[in-house]
Amino acid sequence: MKYKVIMGVLLLTILLATFTPSVSARPNYMSAFLDQYNVGDTRLATCDMCHINPNGGGPRDSYGLTYAENGKDFVAIEGQDSDGDGFTNIEEINALTFPGDPDDYPVVAEVTKTETINVENSSVNSKNETDTIVNTETSTNTGSKSDLESTTTEVQSPGFSAIIAVFGMIAVFYLKR
Repeated sequence: MKYKVIMGVLLLTILLATFTPSVSARPNYMSAFLDQYNVGDTRLATCDMCHINPNGGGPRDSYGLTYAENGKDFVAIEGQDSDGDGFTNIEEINALTFPGDPDDYPVVAEVTKTETINVENSSVNSKNETDTIVNTETSTNTGSKSDLESTTTEVQSPGFSAIIAVFGMIAVFYLKR
């Protein structure tokens, strides 16, 4: 009788572990960032926007540190260059590059344009100017959309897995007796 109860508990534990959906946690900071900049379907919608680890937690990158040091106010740090790559945080966000990664910055292209200026004597002078244009392409290879989607990580709640593990260990302990 005792053996049947233990086997039932063990099977129930396995079933619960198998068919329990994963729980996704998204911190309030990420939600606030996504609301502020509307970049929810981009590569910036990950924890490595502010953290070194793409799963979040742990040490923050230069953008995450700047955010924390400035009262957790995204607008207050838009004009700063957190990673020191020569582009402001807002320029990098608009170009969909990480403002906390100095190796990820907007692509810069130089374009020469010619203007025609009319002068008093009806002669025409040409003036060459070089403008700098910030392109929205990134300097890193971002891959296809499916590659980007696969880098988005969901964090599972560790609490439920721990409960399942404890039940499983108890069941194994009782089976050995």
